[in-house]
Amino acid sequence: MRMDSSRISIKELQQLLRYFSTSTYRARETNPVATEAMNKCIHLVSLDYECSYIDNSTGELSSRYPSHLIVLESEKHASSSEQPSTIYEGTLDAAKMKDAISKARIARCRSRFPVPVILFRGKHICRSSTLSGGPELYGRCGFNFLFSSSGNNSPSPPSTVEHEDDLDEETEIDALKPGEWPLFDKVRNKDIKLLKMLNIGTIIDFMVEKKKIKFGVYVTSSEKVDKENRYNDFKILSLPYPGCEFFKEFRDNTHCSDGLLYDWSDPQVDTGLDIPEDDFLSQLKLDWSKYQKWDLTELTKNYMLLILSYVHESNDGLLLHCISGWDRTPLFISLLRLSLWADNLVHQSLSAADILYLTLAYDWMLFGHHLSDRLSRGEEILFFCFHFLTHLSENEFSLLR
Repeated sequence: MRMDSSRISIKELQQLLRYFSTSTYRARETNPVATEAMNKCIHLVSLDYECSYIDNSTGELSSRYPSHLIVLESEKHASSSEQPSTIYEGTLDAAKMKDAISKARIARCRSRFPVPVILFRGKHICRSSTLSGGPELYGRCGFNFLFSSSGNNSPSPPSTVEHEDDLDEETEIDALKPGEWPLFDKVRNKDIKLLKMLNIGTIIDFMVEKKKIKFGVYVTSSEKVDKENRYNDFKILSLPYPGCEFFKEFRDNTHCSDGLLYDWSDPQVDTGLDIPEDDFLSQLKLDWSKYQKWDLTELTKNYMLLILSYVHESNDGLLLHCISGWDRTPLFISLLRLSLWADNLVHQSLSAADILYLTLAYDWMLFGHHLSDRLSRGEEILFFCFHFLTHLSENEFSLLR
């Protein structure tokens, strides 16, 4: 039941935003505001779900992920009177999941492996980065092999600029044994095993590139262009969406997304919208061939309608990702969480202040969004997320209709 009183105060929200706007979170973070944010997220989620937790307090699994990954196992209480009185359960075992993560983590850019973040009617909605390309995959393995073979702890090489389109050279602990140089087949099969453990059936990719090129080489790839077709068991949707740099134009346009068009003729854009011909999509009555003519408002609205359709109609879970998974990915994860909450379908005990704190802290900050950097560049994608809520209130976004 939705509570009238909030557990989160305005002061706590202000404190969170002050920290978030000046600091970039890491799993090893000891700042009391960051520690409190992690604890509050655990508490808020646990009000409605039975949870288990995967320890990442040393950054062993991923340095830019939360210190504790929250695995939602089942709902604690039946749905509201507006819905069937059913308690939905997931099927995840946290211990087995951590083992699978440790083996699969380097398969994805910056070791940002798939993580379940929303449980909806027994289906896990997950987030990650895209697939690692050869330079990153072998670079991580080689650096760790070099230092592990000498018996030393691996130091961290200097980090590059914290931008989604930059390749972070941050070294992390490799899950593979020293001397074991993984091939794409080996590493990506471990990624696929993790996806199947999460019961993911649909992958939604927001990249505008098939592969990301940095310094003339491919540093990341995507499931949609895997040469060996290893991801054929999954339904892959290509929903190209502007990266965070485009949101400087949103700011410069007086924070107005209406009429704001992305330049699809940019030579770096080499992929187009590609969605399956699922029967339920016909109900949306959209001409998807015109996506390049949609302004930022329409593009976001139509993508949200499509994602909500898959959340509602699919029997399996979903994975959402962009390149690094800390700009476009939290935008859609946050909008999705808020939309389902507004329908009273998730987090039913949380007030407006509670869910605001949860999505700001967990979906954005604790999963590595670099707010201070984005603000310095004028790339206000976080502001756009909440600006867009005025459109999300329209009835067409409700799964109760």
